[in-house]
Amino acid sequence: MNTDSPDKSALRDAVLALLAHDAAEMKAAADTTRQGAVHEESRSEHDKDTRSLEASYLARGQAERTVAIGATMTRMRVMPLVDFDEDDPVALSALVDVRVDDEPRRLFVVSEGGGLRVRFEGVEVLLITTASPVGKALLGRVAGDEFTLVVGGKARAYIIERVR
Repeated sequence: MNTDSPDKSALRDAVLALLAHDAAEMKAAADTTRQGAVHEESRSEHDKDTRSLEASYLARGQAERTVAIGATMTRMRVMPLVDFDEDDPVALSALVDVRVDDEPRRLFVVSEGGGLRVRFEGVEVLLITTASPVGKALLGRVAGDEFTLVVGGKARAYIIERVR
């Protein structure tokens, strides 16, 4: 077992707190939009006036996003957290220190929530899903592995420094 294992439960808690904040903001936005959609001033003035309809569509999209964030939170809560040894390959719940074009990055491999950034152990951690191009490229690799990945039309050099 890696004696330098991070407290991934604390990392997960930080991610869940960020998601809960996002969900609360999205719910508030949906509520405000919904109120605007039914407000007296949003009533159609003629058959081409779609303000109310557009606002209701926006409110529905915001409400659906709130539900999606909740589903991500549920999956994050039940994701098994594994402590990796130095020579273990990257898999779900790995905390991976990489250099991308010589810039240090810390990545947390998750099933959902990719793209989120959270501060943990004094470092910004980027969540990467196993379905993303970077996630797919990392899976099964070990510390010391190097690879090149084209991201946004640009080739980027990755070096895996540590898997925890």
